[in-house]
Amino acid sequence: MKFTLLKNLSILFLVSLAIGMNAQCLTLDVSLEKRIHQSSLIIDGQLIHKKSFIKDGGIYTKNTIKVYRVFKGQVPNTGLIELITLGGAVGDEVLEVHPSLQIETHESGMLFLNPWKKNANQYLASFDGMGFVQYYLHSNTAKDLYTTYGDIETIFLPMIMTKIGIESYQEVSTPSHLQPTFGRRVAPVVSSFSPLSCPAGADSLLTINGTNFGATQGSSKVQFRDANSGGTTWYDAIEYQSWSDTRIEVFVPSRAGTGTFRISKGFNDTGSSPTSLNIPFSNLNAVFGDEPSNPYFTQHTEDNGTNNDFNWQFNTRFLDSTEAKDAFIRSLEIWRCNTFIPWNVLSTPTSISDYEASDNINLVTWDHATALPSNVLGRCYSRWSGCGPTGNRTAYVRELDIVFSITRNWHYALANASGGKYDFVSVCGHELGHAHQLGHVIDASKMMHFSIGPNQTKRALSTGDVSGGDLVNDRSVNSVCGRDRLVLLNSNNCSLVSSTAGFAADKTEACLTEEIVFTDSTKGAAITWTWNFGAGATPPTALGIGPHSVAYTTSGKKDVSLTITTLEGPKIETKTDYIEIGNDPPVDPKIVFSNFGNNRFRFYSEDGSNYTNQWYIPGQTDTATADTVYISFSSPGNYTVALKVSNECNDTTITVQLTDWTSIKGFENSSITLYPNPAKEVVNIQGDYSNFAMYGIYDLSGKAIAIKPLGNSGKIDVSQLQSGVYLLELFNKKTKISTKLIIQ
Repeated sequence: MKFTLLKNLSILFLVSLAIGMNAQCLTLDVSLEKRIHQSSLIIDGQLIHKKSFIKDGGIYTKNTIKVYRVFKGQVPNTGLIELITLGGAVGDEVLEVHPSLQIETHESGMLFLNPWKKNANQYLASFDGMGFVQYYLHSNTAKDLYTTYGDIETIFLPMIMTKIGIESYQEVSTPSHLQPTFGRRVAPVVSSFSPLSCPAGADSLLTINGTNFGATQGSSKVQFRDANSGGTTWYDAIEYQSWSDTRIEVFVPSRAGTGTFRISKGFNDTGSSPTSLNIPFSNLNAVFGDEPSNPYFTQHTEDNGTNNDFNWQFNTRFLDSTEAKDAFIRSLEIWRCNTFIPWNVLSTPTSISDYEASDNINLVTWDHATALPSNVLGRCYSRWSGCGPTGNRTAYVRELDIVFSITRNWHYALANASGGKYDFVSVCGHELGHAHQLGHVIDASKMMHFSIGPNQTKRALSTGDVSGGDLVNDRSVNSVCGRDRLVLLNSNNCSLVSSTAGFAADKTEACLTEEIVFTDSTKGAAITWTWNFGAGATPPTALGIGPHSVAYTTSGKKDVSLTITTLEGPKIETKTDYIEIGNDPPVDPKIVFSNFGNNRFRFYSEDGSNYTNQWYIPGQTDTATADTVYISFSSPGNYTVALKVSNECNDTTITVQLTDWTSIKGFENSSITLYPNPAKEVVNIQGDYSNFAMYGIYDLSGKAIAIKPLGNSGKIDVSQLQSGVYLLELFNKKTKISTKLIIQ
């Protein structure tokens, strides 16, 4: 058995066999009279061979029945007919249908039949599972899903013949229960078993202790109460780990339910467990045709979407049934907010209604024409695919379909079911449980119990339901067979009926062309997301959950809105004046600098008002922020000074190169002084100024007051200057020297 993960559970459940309930997995009880009247062929026989096949996209199983007796209709001279049942395995494809008649090889009983698609000698069971009354050879009794009829020969058959209105029947061959058997053997005795509680179909190994089991298994088997019938019938284990005369190790099969189990060594030799085995939940297993004794775990994967989720799609007629649609959504939310399985419903319905075909649509629909037997409330179709070599496959859910009877008297309201109606939310929840890959349990109070009747309401999930769903989810968060994994929901986004749209931006103030990232913060569940980012946005709109990157080409305040569609309609979140886009002008600075001597320079940012000026020497960490800065260098040489000028929306960095400059002290004949200093009318330059052709006078902000030829006199007119401190600069093409000038 290829299972990988099992949670440790110790949940006790009461035993409830539910004999005589009103519906089996949404299949209603049908009287013998009605079955007889609406069947064209009634026989008893035994299943001797089965093989699955694909037809019209669906998977079916051809069950070859060896006919023993004919009570109504005719059979071929071969004494063989073919019973067609829903579901089966072909290659790496498996279809599991709940509910549907499933007969195992060597089982025998009475079949109520009608032709299948007008094919000769191929039949469907009338009223699905109610079309089979099983014979139990250990007790020679006949049972169907709801009734035990007593001894086959002395009670059941005479009753059937009376109801049909015949005095004799056609005998084709001797029934198996009337064939001679070998003498009785010593009956097995079960003294103990462990564990006392474990899930079914989850790789649970049951150890049985006792005596007289037989040294080897042979034809002996362990039989469990069949959860598909509420425990009135038995289901054989299909995988064993060991068998000895005093100890058996057997894997608990998916259909096993709470109750006693038994060891069968032949027609009459059985031994039952002294107490009940408690089974809180069941995981469905995929059994491939070439591995009938090797069940595999199933898991979910992402369907054809892109959000690591799984999408249901309503048929158009079902979507138009507002009460049914809303009830299904409430049921879907029950599972979403308990196991956090990411189930969504597409906003666009489909006209497709063929739920038996493989079409990659996870359909929710009403039945059509006579597609469902008249006594079936609903069905879930689980289509599995496998990958990997035989003996080491992996199985995943490829498609799910759920169909409901449109003619049933349904109860849709929030209140508990009454008035003889069937509660639609309870039925949806049960079928969604099968879709979640859970089988039946035997506990009449639980949603996944095999039956529900009118006026019954079972909408809450049990601890076992949640544990079983979690176990499937534990596998489903892994990618398999080239399929993407699921990403589970959480308590903040699981709700489908109280969703609210929401979003946020990583910044609400920005500049032209600056990127802003919008992120969804919707509460609850959404099916689609439609964004409008406001005037001047690029892109102006977007679809999908995001996040989305947006830039604006116009300034001003922007309105942003998000519309989500939910299963209860659209929800809108609009934020007015949410984004403010600035429109500051481009930055175009200039640098003016002068040599103050002694390796000290003055740098000034021209046209730098309303900007932030940051001065630095590349490669050094020290910076200065001002319009004017003074920088001293350790020695003459080549230097680069950088200026970064910025406003809220723009910044520009420029550099000035100081190349081969020499300090004032380097010019032996270029030292100058001014006199008088302070001066009023004229200032005289004393020293060797013949190397300089121009002079400039600057205020302390660096603004040029005058730039003129120096002349040969060494005199400069300062009569027009106001009192204050200035910088006098002498310069030529290669050199500048500066000194302080004071005006009285």
